[in-house]
Amino acid sequence: MSGPRALGILAGGGSLPGKVAAAARAAGRAVFLVGLEGYAEKPVLAPFAHEFVRLGAAGRILSLLRQHGCHPIHRLLLPRGHPPIAAGLCHTSCTC
Repeated sequence: MSGPRALGILAGGGSLPGKVAAAARAAGRAVFLVGLEGYAEKPVLAPFAHEFVRLGAAGRILSLLRQHGCHPIHRLLLPRGHPPIAAGLCHTSCTC
């Protein structure tokens, strides 16, 4: 695949998933959000391509991310209250 890959975001509650998605989109990157049912907020995800999935559906989550061009799949876990990230969306050893 040439060019930047889509950024897949697993979205829980709060505004952080939308802020990260907006920053990535502003930088020219496609984004896709997987909203966790019962946690993710519809207004936060509404401006972006997204689907809601139940928390225990790991296979469905991975399938959706792959279908929307989110390769490779990394994880970024942030403690509650962590400041929003506008750049450096992957860890330092990432080659994507």
